[in-house]
Amino acid sequence: MNLKIIGTLIGFILFIFGLLSLILSVAGLQFSYLTFLDGPSKTFGLLARLAMIFLGIIVIAASRTDWAAERAELEEAE
Repeated sequence: MNLKIIGTLIGFILFIFGLLSLILSVAGLQFSYLTFLDGPSKTFGLLARLAMIFLGIIVIAASRTDWAAERAELEEAE
């Protein structure tokens, strides 16, 4: 499998699970495999869910970027 596809898939999974768990926590529900996030405190759980969402977006953006084209563009500008 291509590294771009794997990165996009991991980022998408992080984003979706973070967003869904955030929506469910507002309704008073939660995924059973993410209950450990609320262990230390509710604030930690909220921050962890937000971090999952933002990290998912960052991983997707980083994996979809064509770094060789970016590097060539920067070298061309110099």
